[in-house]
Amino acid sequence: MSRKLFLLTVLALVCLLSSCTHYYYAPNTLHAPFLQKQHDTQVNVGIVGGDEFSGWEANALYSPVKYAAVMLNHFQVRHGSRSFEDNEDWGEGRLTEFAVGAYLPANEINCFSVTWPPKRIIAGGRRLVFYDYDEPTDHHLADDQACLCVLYNSIFYTFITAHPKCIKVWDASNGELISVFRDLTAKEITCICLDDRKRKLFVGDQKGRLFSINIKNGAKMKKFKKSKKKNKRKRTDKDDISSLYFWGDEEAKKNILIAASWDGRVRLYDDSTSEQEGAKRYSMKKHKDSVNFIDFKPS
Repeated sequence: MSRKLFLLTVLALVCLLSSCTHYYYAPNTLHAPFLQKQHDTQVNVGIVGGDEFSGWEANALYSPVKYAAVMLNHFQVRHGSRSFEDNEDWGEGRLTEFAVGAYLPANEINCFSVTWPPKRIIAGGRRLVFYDYDEPTDHHLADDQACLCVLYNSIFYTFITAHPKCIKVWDASNGELISVFRDLTAKEITCICLDDRKRKLFVGDQKGRLFSINIKNGAKMKKFKKSKKKNKRKRTDKDDISSLYFWGDEEAKKNILIAASWDGRVRLYDDSTSEQEGAKRYSMKKHKDSVNFIDFKPS
């Protein structure tokens, strides 16, 4: 009994003689680094405060080298003032942090807008980016410029339309635009044709250049050598590729591309190899004027 009384007495004395310490919770701001390239810098200075405290904080972020950055944070708050001798209910605190880390640039787009005129797409993120586009303002048109040729691809169930400045691929089931391939050549496109597998598209242009692209992504696959002219003409208005025809012989493992031009020639190119350049095999000069169309019937 005397032992329990002693413990209760000690506990009561501890409660009477002890004092309470005031506790303040002052969180600092979470700073998320947004860096894109070397020498990017961010500096933030602000005032913080709560019901029982006030103070300030500063944050600095710098990228001295590509994909690496250093960060420095300082946070300082206080409650009350030391200037009064009888002010015992005061407090202050400081927090300084230093960090070194790596980053990868993020091309995040938060919003965008379309203007007309001019025909432009404005994308906004950490910076503004302007894209000029050439799509027709009349959505009932395939393009602002004329449609030169239309092909049907039975493998991918699409239509392919050729225009002077681009090639477009359309979904045959609903008419929606799937892909647009631009800047394929410096001159205007004049004609197109597909290979037997319907996966390769041959393109001829106004300058007489001839090349092939992947119909799925528009990547250039092969260019065909243009014949060297012994006597250079001053006029270059008869170089247009006017018609193309592809012939593939699986047994002989030969793929021949036949091209007609406004200069009156019909040329045969070898597309049998996977090399990036296709060689010209034969050239026929039987016409005095332009050749506008060709067809082929294998023997």
